[in-house]
Amino acid sequence: MVGRVKSIKSNPFYVPPGYHLYLEAYPNGERPDAVSHLGVFLFATKGDFDSSIERPFPFSFAFEVVDLQQDGRNITCEMSPPYKKGLQKPSGSGSGSGRSKMVSHDTLQTHCYIKDDMILIQLIVNLS
Repeated sequence: MVGRVKSIKSNPFYVPPGYHLYLEAYPNGERPDAVSHLGVFLFATKGDFDSSIERPFPFSFAFEVVDLQQDGRNITCEMSPPYKKGLQKPSGSGSGSGRSKMVSHDTLQTHCYIKDDMILIQLIVNLS
């Protein structure tokens, strides 16, 4: 997990009824005290439906680091509103919410979470 990449952003995507979002992962943490962890955040960014959706983002969601052996040992981090600072009405690059220390590098090495320098992170949004 040691490398020169500070963060990796997903392509933006829409979640019904029109929230424009993206994920950002920090392989070596998002803060200096989190360098031994993977950090993951969900960001709201300006989108085509901003005038017709509720703010802040009203849904709970979970980040899930997928077990690439498909043994069902996924690592899940659940988030629920209200979000302290993130996922408000976006301005500039967006506002996010997540975990600076979602999972430690040691834990990621204990099972098949990393394969061929790849890690799979899913976003699960509870729309109900």
